[in-house]
Amino acid sequence: MSTFVSHRMRARVVGLLMVLVSAAALVVATGAPAGAAACATNAHVYANGGFVKYETDPIDGPVGTIYVPYYGVVRFGGNGLKQGEDPFWDVYRESNGAYVATFVGTRTRSNCVSNEIEILARATPGNYIVRATYEPGNSGGVVRNQAHVRLIVY
Repeated sequence: MSTFVSHRMRARVVGLLMVLVSAAALVVATGAPAGAAACATNAHVYANGGFVKYETDPIDGPVGTIYVPYYGVVRFGGNGLKQGEDPFWDVYRESNGAYVATFVGTRTRSNCVSNEIEILARATPGNYIVRATYEPGNSGGVVRNQAHVRLIVY
């Protein structure tokens, strides 16, 4: 009789373990629930730790101004961006809209962050508009040529 009980008990334990392993495999296979945000924050780019522009801000909205000496450093980064995204910024002369340069941020990883990069202000002293292009991680849209910040190089 003890062999029968231990055999039944063993069969129940094995059955329970199979259910638990199957449930764990299902959780791993499905990942995040449908509709869950891929990034912890809404997409935004920033300069010098401030001067933030969000994906919901107007493309040609108001911009903050950063004063930087010739050969001074300005830092740019982003957060809430699509994984594998390379955000970039185009620089234009404010006086006539002439294109000056493009610089590319760091590629985002699973944390949706484009780490800060340092840009050397080597442009001729004057006023410049910096415009950002990036892909938000949660909305699935694309932000193109968003007025981000005014640089006054002196």
